Amino acid sequence: MRPELSSIQAGFEAVAVDRVPTAWSSVDASMGGGLPLAGLHEWFAEGASWAPLGVLVHLAWQRLTKELREGGPARGVFWIGRRVWPYPRSLVGALRGGLDASPSDSPADTTLLDASVFLDASSAAERLWCAEQCLRCRGAACVVMDGAGFDMAATRRLQLASSRLPGECGVLALSGRPWEERRLLSAATTRWVTRPCAVAGSAEPSWEVELLRWKGGALHDAGVVQASAAWERSTG
Repeated sequence: MRPELSSIQAGFEAVAVDRVPTAWSSVDASMGGGLPLAGLHEWFAEGASWAPLGVLVHLAWQRLTKELREGGPARGVFWIGRRVWPYPRSLVGALRGGLDASPSDSPADTTLLDASVFLDASSAAERLWCAEQCLRCRGAACVVMDGAGFDMAATRRLQLASSRLPGECGVLALSGRPWEERRLLSAATTRWVTRPCAVAGSAEPSWEVELLRWKGGALHDAGVVQASAAWERSTG
């Protein structure tokens, strides 16, 4: 059995993995074009017990944008667990810049809001089950989950569920986890941390994004990049 599993794994590794551009130039350059669609990506907000929702919303936009640019329909984006449910206003393109954004200045883009499905799963077992089912669904483009309490076995299951067969449309698997779980063992492909920062010349909320671990890859100079709400609104 073990030789057969090794052969299957080698077959997957031989196939080029599709990627989602993050719109962060240093990250995309270092990772061969963006986040791999085969694998789990964990996100932590430094010092916080909740997920970095602004970054997760941005990446969900990036996934749908890639699909639409390739001529496909916008498949579903699943938000699993209330701690990763973003405020609906943040899912509307022209309104993500804050209360002063004017719909008349820029038409509201409801693509992400229309594609979003919110699943009210509370316990770690319920969230894990929902995430596995969504990751295996052909109608899913992106799955954003509350990963609090997921152990090594759970992340291995999610890694497996997020790996599609060659030729199938990939799904972007994002897990938001509390800061205090950053030292727990995980099978995730990448691990990231975000922290608030100040960007010169911008009054918008801004943050740094740092790549902590890339399983099977090298960090190179992708370590820290900066992003702001104003930048996100212009590229979403």
